[in-house]
Amino acid sequence: MEPPTKAVKRALRELAARAQGKDLRRALLPVSAALDELKAGRLESGDLVQIIHEFHDGPAREPYNGGHRWAVA
Repeated sequence: MEPPTKAVKRALRELAARAQGKDLRRALLPVSAALDELKAGRLESGDLVQIIHEFHDGPAREPYNGGHRWAVA
């Protein structure tokens, strides 16, 4: 089997970037909801900090740790 062409590699990277963006947007939904709860006075700031910390240590790092399912060489 021949190695993929530059065009194919580029297309795969673009698709991977789109998929990663969708995954990150989905992962940010709890952070967005928490911000809304904070603004409405139903959430304490410390709770929001914890939610942001969990996002930062989890989904936000996946692309850089090699753990993201859409990684393309």
